[in-house]
Amino acid sequence: MIYDADKAIRYFKIKKNVIAPYPESHCILKEPIVNTINLIFFIFTTKIGISQFWFNKYKALEFKRKIVL
Repeated sequence: MIYDADKAIRYFKIKKNVIAPYPESHCILKEPIVNTINLIFFIFTTKIGISQFWFNKYKALEFKRKIVL
């Protein structure tokens, strides 16, 4: 992960230079597709994470109830 803004700019400049040999349209077409895939993946993983969190919380409550009874 890149946290420093200057490092990020430098990184993307290097990446652009690497991609440069390809035609410009190729980059423009590639970007949104990759972004949408990342977005879908992110939403999917976060949903799984949230559902898992609630499931664990519910299980913990049930376990506590059993101990009390």
